[in-house]
Amino acid sequence: MEKKIYYLLAFVVVIFVACTSQKGMSVHDKLEGRWALTETLNDIGDGKGKYVPVTADSAYLVFNKSGLINGNAIYGATNYKITDNTHLAISIKGNTAPVNYRYKVDGNDLELNAPCREACGMRFKRMR
Repeated sequence: MEKKIYYLLAFVVVIFVACTSQKGMSVHDKLEGRWALTETLNDIGDGKGKYVPVTADSAYLVFNKSGLINGNAIYGATNYKITDNTHLAISIKGNTAPVNYRYKVDGNDLELNAPCREACGMRFKRMR
């Protein structure tokens, strides 16, 4: 019985430390790095759109802590600014104003949703 209690306590400590370290990270820290595009969502307007895996594994984005963004998953993207906990503005070459994306970072998963008329989105995995 004592072994079970020790294992349970060890498990709780590990979970607490993992959650605490993730909560202590800034949004920039969570977003910073290289991300590989894994799925895209396109809906023709009937509400039945689903995320589908990408066929090529070459699309990616790199978010730098300084606000620079590069890669080929968003054509012409040059920099970004986090505007709140769920939105970031991405500047794109040739656009007069930044494009506001919804974003969600969950560990090694990133979801970006552009302001589309119908549902659209991209899912990424953090690259090591």
